Amino acid sequence: MATERVSLVWDEFQTCSSNMQRALFEDTHFTDVTLACDDNKLVSAHRAVLSSSSDWFRQVLLQLPQHPHPLLYLRGVTSGQLEDLLHFIYRGEVEVAKDQLENFVNMARDLKIRGPF
Repeated sequence: MATERVSLVWDEFQTCSSNMQRALFEDTHFTDVTLACDDNKLVSAHRAVLSSSSDWFRQVLLQLPQHPHPLLYLRGVTSGQLEDLLHFIYRGEVEVAKDQLENFVNMARDLKIRGPF
């Protein structure tokens, strides 16, 4: 005889998940990857967040499972661009200077960031 199953739904799941990801942006706990850019700035991030927002990050990070905390150098990316990119990845939105918009979109496309690119 089959056991009857009950469906449970967390009504606020998407809102809560979004808020948790936004909180991770400010929190360096549990970071497990470091991103480096052209002007020598290092920024810690979370593999799961990067991988969920970018096929490029996912492919690269899948090739590094034996490294507990890899360092990825993003050639051609400045610290300002990296900060904008991470703001978009973690928060789903970013304000970019109008004269930098084309560069930002091109970088997001190169890194295969999900979104309106």
